[in-house]
Amino acid sequence: MIHATIARINQRGEIMSSYTPTQIDHIQRINRVLNYIQEHRDNQLSLDKLAAIACFSPYHFHRIFTAYMGETLNEYVTRVRLEYSTHQLCYTRNSITEIALATGYETPSAYSRAFKKNFGESPSSFRKRKAAAVIRKTTVIIHEKGVHEPMNPQIVKRDEISVMYVRRTGAYAKSAEQAWSVLGAYAVPKNLFGPDSECIGISYDDPKVTEAEKLRYDACITAPPEFKGEGEIAHQTIAGGKYAVFLHEGPYEKLEDVYARIYREWLPESGYQPGQCICFEKYLNSPESVDSPEELKTEIFISLES
Repeated sequence: MIHATIARINQRGEIMSSYTPTQIDHIQRINRVLNYIQEHRDNQLSLDKLAAIACFSPYHFHRIFTAYMGETLNEYVTRVRLEYSTHQLCYTRNSITEIALATGYETPSAYSRAFKKNFGESPSSFRKRKAAAVIRKTTVIIHEKGVHEPMNPQIVKRDEISVMYVRRTGAYAKSAEQAWSVLGAYAVPKNLFGPDSECIGISYDDPKVTEAEKLRYDACITAPPEFKGEGEIAHQTIAGGKYAVFLHEGPYEKLEDVYARIYREWLPESGYQPGQCICFEKYLNSPESVDSPEELKTEIFISLES
């Protein structure tokens, strides 16, 4: 899917964006805000602060954000915080109070009220239900398929990664293809995609928690730190730190199953705690370079506490 899109662009020329210059300018500004929210979700995120990052007045920013994102700023911030907290509830031993503070809530009671309003149950109830579901699912897998091969990731420390990227929202299969089409159309004609480039995908949301139309995906290609972005193409830095790196050999469609095994089987027994940085995928080869999807190779980087 990833390199195949870029290869097709090579053959037929650049794909032009359907956005107007004004729309592209607005997208660039909103992207700066989205990245800031992702990196500072445990801080107070006021309208005035975020509007200043976007270089809009608060009055106009609130309306422009809603028009482009399909939800208000407050709804988006709340959703990102709560969906992140579901990951903490399922895969860490952190207390409800610790999770509340890590997701920007001043008190556990405020967090619990927001969580119950969004998910229809308390954080503690959600944690118990998901833990029980994991046990049942693991038991079924062992009974039906036997015990999996053990997962033996490499534990590495990686420097921060400067990338150019395009973000799309929607079901991952569709949004990823759209994002790579736009990024490849920009990078290939400018000779910004070479043999040493790293192709990285960032899937921010859990499809089991987030509605399909709100799933966020970034298609990324490594770029110099001084890269400033152009049009829809923005710049961001993926944080360095400690990661567990898993090699997946097979179709991209199976990646979700691998993530499930990592969090259900490997992480609880590993002795590690998940880190605060985003997880990402590095695509090592391309569909056109292999005889079948079973030969595709993808590295999955899972952030760990240092």
